[in-house]
Amino acid sequence: MSREYNDTGIRINRGQRRWHRYGNKILAACIAAAAIIAIIAIAANVGRGGKNSAGTDVASVSNATTTSAESTSASSAGSETSESSSSGETSESSEAETTTTSSGSDKGGTLSDKPEVEEFTSGNFYDDSVFVGDVFVYGVDEYEYIDSSRLYSATFMTAAKAMDLTEDVAAQKPGRIFVMLGFDDDNLTEGQKPEACAESIIGLLKELKSQNPSSKIYAVSEIPITKDYNDNGDDYVTQENLDKINAAVKTGAAAEGIGYIDVAQSLKDGEYMSEDYTNDGCHVKKEYYPFILNGIAKLAE
Repeated sequence: MSREYNDTGIRINRGQRRWHRYGNKILAACIAAAAIIAIIAIAANVGRGGKNSAGTDVASVSNATTTSAESTSASSAGSETSESSSSGETSESSEAETTTTSSGSDKGGTLSDKPEVEEFTSGNFYDDSVFVGDVFVYGVDEYEYIDSSRLYSATFMTAAKAMDLTEDVAAQKPGRIFVMLGFDDDNLTEGQKPEACAESIIGLLKELKSQNPSSKIYAVSEIPITKDYNDNGDDYVTQENLDKINAAVKTGAAAEGIGYIDVAQSLKDGEYMSEDYTNDGCHVKKEYYPFILNGIAKLAE
């Protein structure tokens, strides 16, 4: 026996005689007591954890089930988060695509066909539109193609002068606003670079956009002049400057989400306006106004 047992257990050296008399009974009693203790211990363990029909520890199964459920829940949550993130990215991408389509960078276009004499068929299209411009818009008013109340023009209409009319334009709550400037800005500003003229026009476009958030706004290219007018005219305006103004306004309009319509190309024969379309080198003949106005209507949204 171990020392621990000798220190705590029964000391048989004091009663060897009794052992022979009672030893068997004592041994039997000890075995029975040990069996009872073992049964009680097993019962206690079963009461705490329990066994299933297969003899597996119920507590272990419960823990495993809980762990599995938590893992499944976490996996499901992760999947939902991933799907939500993916959905958000898709929505954001769609919105970005939506912010890009409505930005105006693809509005308008170029009127590339050569002018022909045709009927004015777009009158109804302009019923809720407003024009702000100089030489061409002045002719629209003179020839009465559009109601004069919707035309903001003058003999010398610059972007600075038009800026004083923006509140009047907004008061009409137009569906569309067309701005066609450049000739008078170049003609009346001797020594001013065409880029500065363009900046004035772009500033006007910004102001009109700010005051008319629901309106579709278009910058329309200034019409060209003939070579003879360019070389011999009394004005300061030149075709080179008009081309630079048109190009700068087109770029500035796109940056502001404003459409741009180019009608100049259809009137040109090479670098300048064809003599066939004008009587004085800078104004379009009356019979070609319907072609240009119908063309603008087709290119506008």
